[in-house]
Amino acid sequence: MEEWKDPIVEEVRKAREELMEEAGDLETLFKLLKAGEAKHPERIVEYSE
Repeated sequence: MEEWKDPIVEEVRKAREELMEEAGDLETLFKLLKAGEAKHPERIVEYSE
């Protein structure tokens, strides 16, 4: 019996792999993500109690 795969999880994993290929390492990935946050601050969700 074949294991069921969640298409959303598969999409997220593929995006993660593509980002890591672009960045090369975690430090560069972090910098790329922070640059994306700065470029689109309206997409940031903050949690407050």
